[in-house]
Amino acid sequence: MNVGEIVDDIRAREIPRKGWHYPRSACWYGEMLRQYLFVADQHGNDFGCYSTFTIHPALVRVGDGPLRDLIISLVFGGHWAFVENTADAIKERIDYLNRLNIYANDRFFVVWWWDGDGNLTVGELDHGAIVRAANNSDCKKDYTWIWIR
Repeated sequence: MNVGEIVDDIRAREIPRKGWHYPRSACWYGEMLRQYLFVADQHGNDFGCYSTFTIHPALVRVGDGPLRDLIISLVFGGHWAFVENTADAIKERIDYLNRLNIYANDRFFVVWWWDGDGNLTVGELDHGAIVRAANNSDCKKDYTWIWIR
């Protein structure tokens, strides 16, 4: 499934398109994938990584391995806790890694953790390589997306 097919799928299911201010912007992309990658819960809550944490059934939890390492590198690249090897950095790194939720299939991935605000990253994969990704550092909002790849 490509991004265009996801848009068609979302429209067919009449999912509200929160945050789609400018087509093809990071906000548009992030919200489009959020609507696809998270599924509404039994109460109709559909704001992924905030009111629902149910993942699309096509995605599976990513275990240890090259894909997990690649996604962690993308999300935390340059973060002091992942660069330094001091006791404080190692403690912080372990804390982050313990809070990570990473799901993927052969085409898409989603990763999030909470640190006061929810941090959500969504993206596309092609043969195990990250093609494009966007990050929302306060996932209760639909307008804080930025491109990271």
